[in-house]
Amino acid sequence: GRGTINVIKNVNDGLGTTTTDASGWNWNLNGTGNYTDGGTAVNEPAGNYSVSEALNATQSADYQVTASSCSDGTTTTNTTPASTTQSVTLAPGENITCYFTNTRDTGTVTVNKVINPISDNGTFNLSINGPTSSTTPDQGSGGTTGAKTVVTGSYNVSETAYTGTNMSDYSSTYLCNNGLQGSGTTTPNFTVSSNQNVVCTFTNTRLATLTIIKNASPYSTQTFGFTTIGNGLPANFSLTDNSAITNTNQQQFTQLAPGNYSVTEDPTTGWSLTDLYCDQNTYTANISTGELNVTLAPGENLACSYTNTELDSISGYKYEVNSNGATVNPLANITIELLVSGSVKQSTTTSSNGSYSFTGLLPGSFTLEELMPTSGWTQIYSPGPVTLVAGVDSTGNNFGNFKNVSISGYKFNDLNGSGVWNSNDPGLPGWTIDLYNSANVELGSQVTGADGSYQFTNLGPDTYKLCEVMQNGWVQTYPGTPTSPACQNVDVTQSGVNQTNINFGNMENDSITLAKTNNRPNPTTVGDTVTYTLTVTVPESSGIVYDATVIDTPPDNFKVDNSTATAQLIRNGLTTILSVPSPNYGSPGTWVLGTLLPGDKVVLTYQATIQSNVSDGIYPDLAYITGYSQPNSSGYEVIGNITNLSNSANTPFVGTLVSIISPLPIGTYTAPRIVGPPELVNTGTNILAAQYILPVLLVGGVVIVLRRNAKTGRGDK
Repeated sequence: GRGTINVIKNVNDGLGTTTTDASGWNWNLNGTGNYTDGGTAVNEPAGNYSVSEALNATQSADYQVTASSCSDGTTTTNTTPASTTQSVTLAPGENITCYFTNTRDTGTVTVNKVINPISDNGTFNLSINGPTSSTTPDQGSGGTTGAKTVVTGSYNVSETAYTGTNMSDYSSTYLCNNGLQGSGTTTPNFTVSSNQNVVCTFTNTRLATLTIIKNASPYSTQTFGFTTIGNGLPANFSLTDNSAITNTNQQQFTQLAPGNYSVTEDPTTGWSLTDLYCDQNTYTANISTGELNVTLAPGENLACSYTNTELDSISGYKYEVNSNGATVNPLANITIELLVSGSVKQSTTTSSNGSYSFTGLLPGSFTLEELMPTSGWTQIYSPGPVTLVAGVDSTGNNFGNFKNVSISGYKFNDLNGSGVWNSNDPGLPGWTIDLYNSANVELGSQVTGADGSYQFTNLGPDTYKLCEVMQNGWVQTYPGTPTSPACQNVDVTQSGVNQTNINFGNMENDSITLAKTNNRPNPTTVGDTVTYTLTVTVPESSGIVYDATVIDTPPDNFKVDNSTATAQLIRNGLTTILSVPSPNYGSPGTWVLGTLLPGDKVVLTYQATIQSNVSDGIYPDLAYITGYSQPNSSGYEVIGNITNLSNSANTPFVGTLVSIISPLPIGTYTAPRIVGPPELVNTGTNILAAQYILPVLLVGGVVIVLRRNAKTGRGDK
């Protein structure tokens, strides 16, 4: 007998879908034949048979038999494990159907997303491309497709930017667990084998931005050059900061991969890099070289500013000037110092025209000082503190100095008292000259040398006063007079112009003394004769006294007998009669003695009779003497008994006292009281000074007042 054998093919695509009685698959019986599944049933004699799948190369490579069984309609026999060959026994009239289930080989593919920095908000579409394709959209950092089951075969994975994300803002790298790695948004093709789990990770790093900003102080058309190191940067670029409203002062470099970059500013003449900083801390800067090194982090937007300040200069001149500041000459080779907060920063020397300058200066506050010789100059003016602002030079910072001078002169012996230094007038050594400034502060003294010279040195501009220290026995004839000595005033206004011939003239102080006595030491009475003696002496230390004249006033009603008048001259120890005109006493009497030499003594005598109308009492008389320092009543007037013309306490008057008492009848009486100080009688003492009276002469009821001429010192009546 015979029976039938049929094969049913079930195909599982590996992705969860099974196709029953699939076509396109073949089988054979006992290893022969090539039958189509789901096609023809084979009628065969009863017996034992081997039923097998006939797989082509692709089916054999990509599919696995996952279930196999045969059934006679009543009984089903499963082959365990599943096999591509099943053994059956076909009975006569029996119909056997064998089943084969083939399942497609599969693996998994996983695509993960990493974004650096993790906080970045970009999103991407992740795609698996191959026999089994899929796309997982809008995946941010940490996103994944998950393990996607795919049939075995050739695949690649890729990423694209999701809405709102720009792929150019990122760099992309991939790394797969099958060894694939590289840069880009799509991997090369790879094979997914049966049961293989392929995991690929796309890492997107947000690209960085570097902005270089140029700040110029002040705004300028100056171009500043830069050189760079780093991928994505040009080798060179330049910037200009010429106003506050243009964008020429910055350069932005975008889509830079995270990493290290270097930017260096080229040196620019007349400018100094004064600040270099970035708005984040991922940088190092060397302001002296202008080099900036930055490390850009993923997604970083770093702005760095170069600030350049235009350098300034300070300049001026050094002059020799007069006291009023008028320029005399420029001064060369003088050191000028530039100071900041009291410390010297620079120094220079003035040129032949007196100019100096300091260049390459940043804005700030400065002071200027000059280094003059230790003495010999006085500063008239100097510049004040200088405050520099960027781009503005400071000029006219001038120094003016006065070359100090000397004041010199001579002290001379004015032999003739003329007030003029004549050729025969010798110098006077050993005299002190004092110097005073305009504030009347004594600055110093000098003692005249052997030739009478003196000198004060290193004197700056001022009005000076020079005064001589008078010595006893001398009077001044220049610049003042014996009665009105003066100081010399010197205006020092011209730089370097010494003041000479500031002289003083002096002559020995002519002096003469007068003493008077009478021969009546005891009280006398009317009718008696009184002898008066006047003694004139010229001291050895005096000069010659010219036109010596004695004025003598006896008491009222003392009648002088002019015939009794005598005059004797004692000179060099010899006594001679001095021929003089009659004194012609008519109250007063005048004795004209003429010229008297130092050491001369003249003794004058005369007699006076006390008239009967004189009442009892004490009667004073007065006398004084005058002369001149020069002949013919010239020069200054010499007044007797005046040793210091400036001392108003001295008085020229001398006199005596005569006490008169009327005679009494014989008898016994009490001694009468003498009126007046008897000790002054016959002494020659200065009566007026002793009694503190003014120099007033009472002559015949007429008051004669002596006064000193302000110009000549002469006594006038």
